[in-house]
Amino acid sequence: MKNAPPLPNSRKAFTLIEMLVVIAIIALLSTFISSATSKAMDKSRRVGCANNLHSLCQGLIAYAADHDGDFPPHQSSSNSWPFAGEWAVSNSNFLEDYVSDSRFYFCPTDLRNKPQTEGAECQPFFPNRASGAWRTNISYTYFCGKSSSGGANGRGGPENLWDLLGSSSCTMVADLMKLGGSIPEMSATPSSAWNHRGSTFSKSGGNLGYADGHVAWITLGSEISDGFVNKSGGRYYINQQPDE
Repeated sequence: MKNAPPLPNSRKAFTLIEMLVVIAIIALLSTFISSATSKAMDKSRRVGCANNLHSLCQGLIAYAADHDGDFPPHQSSSNSWPFAGEWAVSNSNFLEDYVSDSRFYFCPTDLRNKPQTEGAECQPFFPNRASGAWRTNISYTYFCGKSSSGGANGRGGPENLWDLLGSSSCTMVADLMKLGGSIPEMSATPSSAWNHRGSTFSKSGGNLGYADGHVAWITLGSEISDGFVNKSGGRYYINQQPDE
C-alpha cells in the first residue's frame, strides 16, 4: 500500500510587498497616535498655565483688597519685564502671604520649551537667583501697580483696584507674548519670548488673566487687534485694557 501524498502546506509566508505595506500602516498609525498625544499634552499644559494665572489673579485681587485697592508695585528699573520677577517679592508681601508656591509663576509649556538656565530664558529658581545670575525670571507678564520707586504705572495697567474701567476686560497678568520694538508681520516667526508660540504669530497665542479673576485664551489669528497691544520700555506686548 502506497503512502498518501503529503498535504500541501496551507501556510503562506508574507511577500516583501506585503511586509512593506504592514510596516507603512504601522508607521502611519504611530504618526496619528503621536500627533494626538502631543495635542493632548499641549492642551493639558495650556490648562495648567491657565490655572496658574487664575491663582495669580485671585492673589492680586486679595492683595489689593487688603491694601486700599493698591496692586503690588512693579520693578521700576526693568523695561524687560516680566523677567524682573521682583514684582512679587520686592516692596510687598505678595509672594510671602498671597501666592507663595513658586510653581504658579512658571508656565508648563514655557518650562518645557526653554532651557532651565539663567539669561534670557526662563529658569525655575524663583524667588531666588541662580548662582551668578543677574535677574530673576518668571513666565508671566505683570501689568498692574505703581513703580516700586513710587512712580506711575508705565505698563498699561491699573494702579488701583477701585480705578478699573472694566474688570472683565483688563489684563493683570498674562503669558509672555513680547513682540519686540515694532508690530511684526503675522507671517513672521515669534521669538523665544512666547510661552505658547506657533510657527508664525498668526498661529500663536496665550492666556490672559483679568481683573475680575477669569482667564481667557487669545489666538492672534490673521491680525493683532489694537485692543490687545501695549507698549512699555520700547517693546510691544500682548495684553488687553479697557477703552477710556
